[in-house]
Amino acid sequence: MLNIGCKSVKSVFKIQLKAFKSNAKKQKKQKMTQFFQNYKKKKPLSCYNTPHV
Repeated sequence: MLNIGCKSVKSVFKIQLKAFKSNAKKQKKQKMTQFFQNYKKKKPLSCYNTPHV
């Protein structure tokens, strides 16, 4: 009985770990795309602020 419970806990833990990893990858990808979008928005502004010679 104890052995079966331990196996089910392990499988649940593995499922949660997989979900956590996939979620972490998605969040990382979102952060990177958001960073690049913000960077693209900020970059032209810095070009306009510099005085032209």
